[in-house]
Amino acid sequence: MSNTDKNTLNTSCKQQARVMLWSAPRCLSTAFERSIMQLDNSKVYNEFYTAAYFFGPHRVWAREFMPLAPHLSRERVKTKLESEHSEAQVIFAKDFAFTLQGRHDMIPEGFTHTFLIRDPMKMFTSLKPRLEASRLSRAVVGTDLMKCIQSKGYAIKEMYDLFEYLRQHNITPIVLDADDLLEDPEGMMRKYCQHTGIPFDEKMMSWEPKKMTQMTWHCAKVMRLANWLMGWYNGALNSTQFQKPSTPREIDFDTLSEDVRTAIDVTTPYYRYLYEFRLRPDNASSPVVADALEKISQEKLI
Repeated sequence: MSNTDKNTLNTSCKQQARVMLWSAPRCLSTAFERSIMQLDNSKVYNEFYTAAYFFGPHRVWAREFMPLAPHLSRERVKTKLESEHSEAQVIFAKDFAFTLQGRHDMIPEGFTHTFLIRDPMKMFTSLKPRLEASRLSRAVVGTDLMKCIQSKGYAIKEMYDLFEYLRQHNITPIVLDADDLLEDPEGMMRKYCQHTGIPFDEKMMSWEPKKMTQMTWHCAKVMRLANWLMGWYNGALNSTQFQKPSTPREIDFDTLSEDVRTAIDVTTPYYRYLYEFRLRPDNASSPVVADALEKISQEKLI
């Protein structure tokens, strides 16, 4: 990567904020998009790399069938995101890091890169019931987490890989934890906006429920179809704010299915590592990144 590329990967125009949010399923990322969409003069792109990864010409699954998005390659997504967009003050794109595994050359240039992470215990125990409730998932790929996510690192290690790739190219990504966001939505959104150049507005703290057809974001047709079939976005579409559960769920690890326990075991060290880089609430302790890295090394995951 050239010095010019290094600079443009994390640079936004003075009058325009360009921000990528990398995340994983069930991490509040769609609700986060809804918050950004409350801003006037914002342009939000929803999961275009994901659409290419699953449904484009170089998709990773169902390759024996015709692609549902035959012209949506990762190269085309990169070009779309990098285009001028002179009419908007905020360009915001949300996607999953695992969709670029092995293709970090497809990272869009000119963006501030941010990560939204979540405790794997909460993430996977939220994802598993959604898969089990989906007739389409049961019929096509089943409900095993590995088969459904289609990434060896269960979407979280791929966030770690992308995070480290950016750091190796002299870019410091911004990390936000979902629990911190739910605990203090306004405080954490103010911090996020301060670090990304997005102009904070109090109206980002609430929004109206909407149907998919009412959403003004940019979303590939195939992803709209996927939501109609599986309802992935419905929780966020029906939401009105970042809402902390009134009663925290108690999760007994030993009673979870084997695939969920495996996913949690594999990904927790990577989550803990990223967690130490997060934007910290005002009452948080100082980071201990070295300890987190040591935990990963001891488990022979890197």
